[in-house]
Amino acid sequence: VGSEMCIRDRSRGMGKNNTIPWYIPGELRWVGKVTRAPYGGAGQRNALIMGRKTWESLPESRRPLPDRLTIVISRTITIEHKDVIVVDSLEEAFLEVVKQDEIAKAFVFGGASIYEQALKSDKVDELLVSVVPGHYDADIFFPQIPKGYTLKSQHEFIFDGVSVKHFKYKLN
Repeated sequence: VGSEMCIRDRSRGMGKNNTIPWYIPGELRWVGKVTRAPYGGAGQRNALIMGRKTWESLPESRRPLPDRLTIVISRTITIEHKDVIVVDSLEEAFLEVVKQDEIAKAFVFGGASIYEQALKSDKVDELLVSVVPGHYDADIFFPQIPKGYTLKSQHEFIFDGVSVKHFKYKLN
């Protein structure tokens, strides 16, 4: 179905109190660029699959993130927006991606339990992991990368004076 996109610290920490504990605007722009990149032909766009808490962690003024379909996994919320679909499970989210002809590529976008479920499935063939420097006393962590994934590339970028490492893993 697609890729998994994660930004974490050196301790695999992703968040604290349902927020990202660092602010690196250049990295956020890079994530936006990658998840909006035109993987398909004309009339196609990408999808972001996320849990309710990840959805709620986005600033209201930025929800949904533009130029992408957002699929929110939740049994408790209703969202009325033309660019948002709410489903009950990750499996339903994957089925929705396949059903939507306009979707070129899907990105699993968090949170921790959604990442964990996706890594146990055979639907995620690529992991895009950004590692920011430092440790942020996080209370939410990215799971260990399973043995079935192989590191294919790594690059270091300087965003806003901060060195961020990007790793790309592929499913064997």
